[in-house]
Amino acid sequence: LALNKNWNRDDLKKVWIIGEAGSGKTAVMTMAYCAITEKLDKNFSLYPVPLFIQLREFNVKELKIFQDDSVDSLKTLVTLWLIKRLKEMAIKLEFNSLADRIVDNIQKNKIALFLDTVDEFANIPFQEKILAKLFLSVPIIVAATRPEAYNPETTVDGGYTVIRIPTLWSIESLNELVKS
Repeated sequence: LALNKNWNRDDLKKVWIIGEAGSGKTAVMTMAYCAITEKLDKNFSLYPVPLFIQLREFNVKELKIFQDDSVDSLKTLVTLWLIKRLKEMAIKLEFNSLADRIVDNIQKNKIALFLDTVDEFANIPFQEKILAKLFLSVPIIVAATRPEAYNPETTVDGGYTVIRIPTLWSIESLNELVKS
């Protein structure tokens, strides 16, 4: 992914990484994530901090909450992610307050959401709904999904980049894709 100094190009603020299962979507996202965090080490103020969330961490029951149109998708996703992370670390915090601060920083372009969807859930209709809601509400988002979960008509008004991962790949070709 070409990293723009201030993420001021609209086509780099919302990125779809699309490919079949096993094509390297997660690898591309991880490489982009690492490239951004490496740049953060050199100049923290130029890039938003990437927040990498993998939907495979959640079960179908947890994700079904996104079917409700009244649910704030971004805050719910961040809260679910925080609960999983902090419970693993045995940290007791006020999840809502922390989730509010993270969501606020996402809305202010200080945090970029990297969302790795679940190949096994690709045929579940609410995954498309989750992605559509998040693409509309999150200023900077990079999402990886199978082709069948990508629907440009219900997702965004344009101003985004689609990266299609070929089924056959190598580490070298993924590195080239991340650099381009």
